[in-house]
Order: sequence, then structure tokens, then C-alpha cells
Amino acid sequence: MVPNGADAAVFMPRDAGEARRRLAVPEGGPVISYVGKLVPRKGVDTLIEAMGLLARREGGAPHLVMAGIGPMRDGLEHRARELGVEGHLTWLGKVPHDEVGWVMSTGDVFVLPSLSEGLPTVVCEAMACGLAVVATAVDGTPEIVDDPATGLLVQPHDADGLAGALARVLDDPVLRSQMGAEALRRSAADYTWAANARRMEDVYAAVTRP
Repeated sequence: MVPNGADAAVFMPRDAGEARRRLAVPEGGPVISYVGKLVPRKGVDTLIEAMGLLARREGGAPHLVMAGIGPMRDGLEHRARELGVEGHLTWLGKVPHDEVGWVMSTGDVFVLPSLSEGLPTVVCEAMACGLAVVATAVDGTPEIVDDPATGLLVQPHDADGLAGALARVLDDPVLRSQMGAEALRRSAADYTWAANARRMEDVYAAVTRP
């Protein structure tokens, strides 16, 4: 099996402060980043519900940066207003590929609350940015998010579980740093385009060997 990977020229550790200034994201507090379509399969409605739960904590909600487009945008914004967290969201819309690494780097943690996935390239990209990942344990995602080494896994449709996992990572800078460092190490070894190419070369070498 040859997994997906990230473009190491685009996805790399970057200074979070610089990323937030670049994208006009508020500084000085915890930030969650999400990149993906705003469609039901991505579980973004559960993410907004989790933001409402996080807002009840002492210190209030973190900031959520959302990059992506889709038919759920209006409904998600409406629900965010109902939950009182609209001021804690930055909607970036469609972002050019070469800029996505900056979006991810605004976050202290990357989130992927999908209901189904293949082997999500977006997680490979977040790991290449040195980020801990909170994601749902669906399909191929547990193959690359190693709970608790590189992130935390929760069940789909579970806003309480998602909020709890995000809070655990955001509230523990040591754990977050360890997860991010291990994610970066594994990304460099297994989940970049260069790693993909090495594996494909090995496959071709094996099947063409006399």
C-alpha cells in the first residue's frame, strides 16, 4: 500500500503568529484550523456544535479558522449565531493550494470531523505542518492519526467527544507539542510526495526484478 502524501514545498511548520497576521486571524488565544468542503460528509455541523460546547468553558471558545466552500455555509453561519460563537469564526472561503499551508498553521490543532474518508490527504498535510490532529475514527483516518501519539480520535456525530478532544489538546501545551513533533516526524518518513515516490520505486523494483 502506498499512502497519500503532502507537498513538502507547501506544507511545512510555519510561525503561527505570522500565519495569523497574514490571514487576519485574531492572535493571543487558542486557534483550531479546518480545511475542507462545507458539505454534510465532512461533519462540519458537528464541529460548529462542538464550538458551542467549548464556549461554555472558563475562558470561552477558541477561534476556528474555516477554509473551504460548500452549500452548508449559510446554515453553519446561522447556527454559529444561535450558539453565540459567530465572533469566534473566520471564514476564508476557497483558498489557493499554495496558501493552504498558511491556513493550517494558524491553528494550534487541526480538526477533521468527517463522517467518511478515504485516506485523507488533508491530514497528511496538517502533519507536515507539525500539527496535532483531532479527527473522527472513520475509514482510513486511523491509519495515519495515531491516538494518542500524533492526535486524538473521536466518533462521528459526537459533538461532546469532539469538544472534549479539542479541549484536551488545546489545554495541554506539552501534549500538543509532543503530538505535533511526532506528526512531523512521521510525515517526513511516510506521508510526503517524496516518500510516495520512494515507495512507488520500491514497488516497481520488486515487480520487475528478474
